[in-house]
Amino acid sequence: MIEQSNSIGALAGALAAAAPGLREARKDRGNSHLKSKYATLEAILEAVREPLALQGVAITQGVSADGGRVTVTTQLSHLSGEWMRTALTLPIPDNKALTAVQAMGSTITYGRRYTLSALCGLGAEERDEDDGEAERAPPRRGRDELPPEREERQASHDESFTAADRAGFCAAIGQLGWTYEKLCERLAAAGQPRPSAMTFEQRVAVVKKLRAEATPEAR
Repeated sequence: MIEQSNSIGALAGALAAAAPGLREARKDRGNSHLKSKYATLEAILEAVREPLALQGVAITQGVSADGGRVTVTTQLSHLSGEWMRTALTLPIPDNKALTAVQAMGSTITYGRRYTLSALCGLGAEERDEDDGEAERAPPRRGRDELPPEREERQASHDESFTAADRAGFCAAIGQLGWTYEKLCERLAAAGQPRPSAMTFEQRVAVVKKLRAEATPEAR
């Protein structure tokens, strides 16, 4: 069940704007028992953190315990004050291979993964049978990746600036009336690096500055 503030127009708009940058989380862990792969919490956060932050959306995750159960609540909050959240209550398994604290921690991580994936519309698992096709398929260039003649710039790219992150960044600055190249010209004139060479925190700061400049109070 998803709860939300009285209105979510601004939040919905921000999520729609973030959608081009949101990508399926990397399935970086295998489950040999179920013969499947799944995305760890770290991989999911890596997938959604920047696109959401660029649109003024923050992620918070809280936990409460009641006897042998834990409830994980994940909330997306927009700078407008609007929010939406979902909660998942899970039993703490009696696993003799784990201490009580380890079992609780594992359950909490599981809940954080699934509630965050649900709110952001990410897939949680994939079967190993799909892996062969993925390995045989030729790599495809996304529409937001840099063209071949500019690949030499990739050497100076920050590792956090993937094609999906570039799409989210371009969507954010596009809403503020900027193209990627125009912004690069402005940054170069100010002696600053291109967004591709910035860290995640630096790119968020750039968008915040552009957003502040676009508000009536800043004019």
